[in-house]
Amino acid sequence: MAMGVPVTGCETSPPPTPAAASNEVYDHQAGTLDDRWASIVLDESQRAEVRGILRDAVAGPVLPMAPARHGVRFEDSPQAMIIAAPSVEMAILESHHDPEKASVTYLDSRGRRAVATIRLRERGPIASVEYRVPGTDAARERSNQLIDLEDRMQVATTEAGPTISGRSAEAIIRASVRSRGGRVLSSGTEPEQYRFVLLMLDEEQATLTVLREPEPRILSIRAEAGLFENDLRTKELEAAFRRSLEAWGRVPAPQMPASGIVKNPGPDRASVGEE
Repeated sequence: MAMGVPVTGCETSPPPTPAAASNEVYDHQAGTLDDRWASIVLDESQRAEVRGILRDAVAGPVLPMAPARHGVRFEDSPQAMIIAAPSVEMAILESHHDPEKASVTYLDSRGRRAVATIRLRERGPIASVEYRVPGTDAARERSNQLIDLEDRMQVATTEAGPTISGRSAEAIIRASVRSRGGRVLSSGTEPEQYRFVLLMLDEEQATLTVLREPEPRILSIRAEAGLFENDLRTKELEAAFRRSLEAWGRVPAPQMPASGIVKNPGPDRASVGEE
């Protein structure tokens, strides 16, 4: 005897309409991804809901979104290089970000050569002292010099706020060195910079350094590629990186108000001789 069994097609109900519904937990097999929300396209009401949630989560003033004021942004350097390197058939091996710093080369009270440096990081300045001829005999003097530097930086940041300029940091080091009987040989500052090391098709390395500059210049670029000074790949790398920077500069980003603070335009090593 044959029996008829009604067969109905599988139907899946559409996901709930509120944008917040994506926070719901759905049961699915272990080890599989629930990607039903990966292709969701929000309508205008859902976008408004998301924008409202994001605004409510904001603490402090909201900066306006705008393209780069002078066409490029120094902060866009990492993502610009990600786009530029493949376009000239290069791969990024290393990338480094170094904050602005001030350094003083000096002879301590016993005539030993050392370098004291203050790095102006966003989360606060940090000092270091290195002796050219390392040894345990310099450990005590190095520690005492660091303690004096830290004390002076604390006073400076208390008076001027959490950030200090490169010139101020240089003056702090010079005063600290002299207070401990040292003799300053040379001093200077170096701007904030990004440095990229790249690998070319012939397995030679190329480098590109981006230095922060004062407005309206914003930045400068130095590149080296190949064994010879006039290698065409140097110009190709610079041009590709600048095109990528300009493209990123057209993308709106939070616009910081002009502060009037002029960053150090570049390495400025000034020998001061005998002091």
